[in-house]
Amino acid sequence: MKVLQFKAGEEKHLEHEFYYMIDKRLQSILYFIAGYLMVVHGVELVITQLHRTNEEQDDIYRSHSDAEVQAAYRANPWVSVHQVNRGADVRVRWPKKLWPYKYLNREEQDEIAADLDSQLDERFEYDFGRKQTSVRHDVGRGDHIHIQVDSNTTTLMKR
Repeated sequence: MKVLQFKAGEEKHLEHEFYYMIDKRLQSILYFIAGYLMVVHGVELVITQLHRTNEEQDDIYRSHSDAEVQAAYRANPWVSVHQVNRGADVRVRWPKKLWPYKYLNREEQDEIAADLDSQLDERFEYDFGRKQTSVRHDVGRGDHIHIQVDSNTTTLMKR
């Protein structure tokens, strides 16, 4: 069994991006998350997006369901951490041996996302603690957990 799972149909390019393109801090955090979720919750981490092109960024935010977000992006487009290989979108699912790749229901996702936020906040500091390493949101492609790092992300050592 692989520790990391990649979105069905996109395994090849996501694996390439994971091993050869993304920031090593992000790679380490994804390994940590995958192991933690399997051991503690018995679920698999599925990476659904890593690198994002300018065109993909435009598609997401120019067609965003929130008109205010659309207008803000059109007025002043921003660069996503995905575009600089420091962001990952992930989902969580039950292992195939239990269910045929059944994703968790909303309540199960809420519980795991809250635990994951807590675990990451204890272990990693993003932008000197001003931002969260883990954010659960929907920017137009479905509810998911977004993991992000920057050049100042550090590991917090427990004593």
